Amino acid sequence: MDSVTGRGSHAAAEAGVDSNSQGTSVLASDEKIRSDRIDGSARASRSFGKECTVVIDVKDVKKIKASHIIRCVEELAGDMSVYAVVPKGANLYEVTLPNKEVAYNIYSGIDIESDHFDCTLLYSDTIIVSILHLPAYITDAEISMKLREYGVELLSPIQRRYYPGTRVADGTRYVRCKFPQHVKSLPYSLKFQTVNGQQYYRVLHDNQVNVCARCLDPGML
Repeated sequence: MDSVTGRGSHAAAEAGVDSNSQGTSVLASDEKIRSDRIDGSARASRSFGKECTVVIDVKDVKKIKASHIIRCVEELAGDMSVYAVVPKGANLYEVTLPNKEVAYNIYSGIDIESDHFDCTLLYSDTIIVSILHLPAYITDAEISMKLREYGVELLSPIQRRYYPGTRVADGTRYVRCKFPQHVKSLPYSLKFQTVNGQQYYRVLHDNQVNVCARCLDPGML
């Protein structure tokens, strides 16, 4: 009497199928199921946090597709670093990333082909402060000193912004900060010593209001 294995091999031969290829097919199927389970487990472990989400203004979501965003961000932050890309209205995408650090790393914006698109944090208990068009020779220490005069705590290194597609700085510097409880806003400009004397440079951050440059009180204007 044929064994079970023998009958299986004989049936496969009659059907014109090699028994080895059957085994390979079964193994491949098992491997796919195992891979799917791993992928499913990885998906289940993802955290979709508002603190890890940036808003990218692409001007027109019909022209800049989600696939463009995914490809560009993954080039900056690594494969599988984009958890969600959600269109918001006619010109915005909310992009969710693995953690806050990745979100901060693309805060300066993204470049798609020759176009630069600005990013903002959807939610944060910290503030990104930008100082526009500073002379390139102004040191990080000078910027730090100015901000710390207001009690601001610097939470990241001071970064330079670059022209799209280059490593040429455009003069804008930015840093992640935490304001003390009594500080709601920084003044619209800060004074720096330059080769041409003291000059004022524009300061920007989220939820900024007009305040006194000395005491930061909006009621003292």
